[in-house]
Amino acid sequence: MSDDRFFNTIPVEWRGLFQSAMKSNNTVLNRMNAWYEEQWSSKYGGLLLWTDLIQSLLAEEPAIKEGELIFVTRYSQLPGFLQQGLLAFLLHHRQFIPKSSLKYFLEGIGNSMQVDSWVEILYRMLQAYLVSTEGQKEEYLQYEFTPGNQTYANSVYQQLQNSEIKTSPWTITAQVNFGSVIQGSDNTREKQEEQDIEMEGVTSPVNEGVISPGIDGITSPDLIMLEEEPLQKLPRLEIQPLTQMDHSQVTCMIEEKSQTDIQPEDLEKMKMIKDRWESGEDAEVQDEMDLILTSNTSVVEMMCKEVCIEDMSETAMATACNQIQQLDRMISHSNCTVMLSALLLQKVIEMNQSASRILTGVVAMVAESFSKPLIEGVFVPAVENHQYGTYQADLIIKVCKEIFHNTDKLYFLELMLKKSIDITDNHISVLHALFEGKVDISDSLLLTVLESFKIYGCKLEKNLKFGKLIVALVNKYGAQMNKEHKEILTQMMMSHKSFLKKSIQAAVAKLK
Repeated sequence: MSDDRFFNTIPVEWRGLFQSAMKSNNTVLNRMNAWYEEQWSSKYGGLLLWTDLIQSLLAEEPAIKEGELIFVTRYSQLPGFLQQGLLAFLLHHRQFIPKSSLKYFLEGIGNSMQVDSWVEILYRMLQAYLVSTEGQKEEYLQYEFTPGNQTYANSVYQQLQNSEIKTSPWTITAQVNFGSVIQGSDNTREKQEEQDIEMEGVTSPVNEGVISPGIDGITSPDLIMLEEEPLQKLPRLEIQPLTQMDHSQVTCMIEEKSQTDIQPEDLEKMKMIKDRWESGEDAEVQDEMDLILTSNTSVVEMMCKEVCIEDMSETAMATACNQIQQLDRMISHSNCTVMLSALLLQKVIEMNQSASRILTGVVAMVAESFSKPLIEGVFVPAVENHQYGTYQADLIIKVCKEIFHNTDKLYFLELMLKKSIDITDNHISVLHALFEGKVDISDSLLLTVLESFKIYGCKLEKNLKFGKLIVALVNKYGAQMNKEHKEILTQMMMSHKSFLKKSIQAAVAKLK
């Protein structure tokens, strides 16, 4: 089925979901989620009904297989990456999809499932979710009428149907004057007050004939009625001014609230995942990994701390990172950052010798798939840690030189310069590695680099490594330096006291 024909068969409200998935940037799941969130946050977004999407995907289309005409679902005719992305999207939003519709969808695609594929793993995760929630009621259907209340409600409804329903003059007044009242015109307010006086004593026809308990024989003991209390008897609410609020208490309340976000069953599932990583039994991705895919980032972070993920052995850590690496098309950036930080940061910081083969291999593997989460969650926290030294620098430099692309180096550089780092020779070595190769720097970033180096220069005025870095920077980016850049360079040159000062002066003098 062609793309155009497929889009035309999808409900109009959902077409943007698949169009966003076809874009080249970011992962399929992230693009789908971004589109979905944009639709819900925008007042122009359409009404997204999950049942419409699922019914459309399960509609059958003719196809030729081995010379015979057969009918297959539209979902099965999608490209593999789109099938996988769509299942990951449904898994991510599973709690908002009616369980009956989700069950119907899984039954409809079960026969076309590819064995030993990511699609099958996601399919099993969705099935496991349905099994685990079987018998649970939907959150918005938790309230049930008692038989007495149901009878009472039916009687009210029947009486309203039989009566002549008229529009309340209050409603008309409110609709006509709503916009005018907001504008605050004095004339409008006077007219409104006059209309309010005229309306005194007028009762909405809808409410005049509503039955009360006891009429038509409704005297059931399980009939629950709310006792109304006159408005004048309600307690007066005293609202404290904002300035009297104790912000420390508010922060404490927020923290206490966040602690309750972890469900006991989720914590047990996280412990189970950790146990399997440590046992080394399961090299395949587990069904329980949906917990990491779909949970809130703060919840994932708290669960990692609760089960002490950082205390695992290097072998268990390697198993965990291997499984996370297989989730590269589905796991969110923030959740990936949290997991890599929990698994790798402590081991990198605590190195007191060269990195082991296992740790080096794992970091290299992760750097290829998750360069930015690795930078955010491991490398930047490591370089600003007081234990950062030669062994940490060697590992980071190896990754920068052998694996990182220029965009990764720039990203690392930007984040590193934002931190208040107590600069040492090991930091300078990393900066040297980041500037190697054809790394294109914008004028604004170059200015940030020079301003940071000016601050570093107060401590490193006699440092040869730092002097070499300045010379290399001028030789490499001198052609794009403007007047502002040169002024900062001149100030740095005046304060520098190593024997490379003349080399720096010569390099700066060549600038036009």
